Amino acid sequence: RVDAFMSKRLNDLLIGKIRHNLKTHLNIVCGFSELLIEELEDDADFADDELAIAALNGINQSGESIVQYIDQMFAAHNFSLEDVFSQLDVQAQAFKTCTDEFIARINYQVAWFQDEGPSKFFADFEEDFRKISTSTLALQGNVESLQSGSITSIETLVEHRVLSEDDVALVGKFSESLEETPDVLETKYPSSILVVDDNPGNTEYLRRKLIAAKHTVHIANSGVEAESVLTGETQVDLILLDILMPDLSGYEILGRNKELLQSKNIPVIVVSSLDEQETVYRCLESGAQDFITKPVNFMILAARINAALERKYLLDREEQHLARIESEKQKNEELLLNILPQPIAMRMKIVEDNELNRDMLSRRLTRKGYEIEMAEDGALGLQAIKDGMPDIVLMDIGLPVMNGWEATTAAKNDENISHIPIIALTAHALEEDRIKALEAGADDFDTKPVDLKRLLSKIEALLPA
Repeated sequence: RVDAFMSKRLNDLLIGKIRHNLKTHLNIVCGFSELLIEELEDDADFADDELAIAALNGINQSGESIVQYIDQMFAAHNFSLEDVFSQLDVQAQAFKTCTDEFIARINYQVAWFQDEGPSKFFADFEEDFRKISTSTLALQGNVESLQSGSITSIETLVEHRVLSEDDVALVGKFSESLEETPDVLETKYPSSILVVDDNPGNTEYLRRKLIAAKHTVHIANSGVEAESVLTGETQVDLILLDILMPDLSGYEILGRNKELLQSKNIPVIVVSSLDEQETVYRCLESGAQDFITKPVNFMILAARINAALERKYLLDREEQHLARIESEKQKNEELLLNILPQPIAMRMKIVEDNELNRDMLSRRLTRKGYEIEMAEDGALGLQAIKDGMPDIVLMDIGLPVMNGWEATTAAKNDENISHIPIIALTAHALEEDRIKALEAGADDFDTKPVDLKRLLSKIEALLPA
């Protein structure tokens, strides 16, 4: 059985699933600590309690630091095919050495809250603190098992509860579905794409790749030139936009042309060497639909282009359909609102199998004014989308019964619900997962632990204007 799993792809997926399971514990720690910070700041009795806020921030920051070490030490490139299990032992020992202080800090801050923090606040949210402690303990248990020297096979990973039998089955299923990933150059939506970049080498690379994918390509080597193309008679279906340019920056182009881009449903994908979180957030806030860093992985870029174009054509088709209805027959206001609801109280469907994740995410989004519905597996989620017609869907990838890829593909193949944007949401950070989610039809992709500010930007970018 081990030999069957030890192909390069399966090896990477196995390590990715271990990484995913470790990060799932941190998703609870980071998510619930952020939720508690929000609860504390909104309560007039405790909003000025600096020690309490500092304690919760300490828990959150410690959790985020541990996530970074998981990504670094359990990255697929740290493991070879020859002896993956002994390498797990080595990496787990190094990970424990680096993260013991952060785990101790989380435990200390929770204990401080219980013994010395505001007693009423702790009593009101004791269950949330318990979830943080339980998840931290579970993480410690997984790491101790990995570095115990007793992990010698897939079976022992299951015995020590690092993976479940379902995880092992899911890894095999993921591998099979990845083998079926279509050639990303065979786009379903040949389109007119505007590439905006002042570097001739970058524009030439993208021009040749995009032409091979059957797109028509227009080049703008400056922001002024890009605006000239946008306001002229040239058809533009999608824009690949650099940020740093000598005349107008990408931010300025997005800001100055936001209404034009929205009126024509033109998606913008930022392609930049800047990858700081604030840069990504600013681009999404300014109206970009997606962001990819240089050097460009064209397989990922092509998948994102296809997803963005599919959404554009669905929006265009919906607008044309509504125009035909209006020209043929006058509809009353109630019918129009049923066809194209106003985004006053956006309804959101969360499809997530982990109960704690569902609870944490739904509570945080409810606080931001969203109406939330939830489903615990892909099949239930798909039916709930059909029944409830939400404005947007957050879809976990690793779902039981029907996984998130299958549910997303089924939703996008159903003309009655295909227009509803879907954000794939998972702790998987493998490029294959990102590509597969976008190829399945997801409109965007985000990772857990959830960065709520980043996720809200993606949600707002996909909601109808």
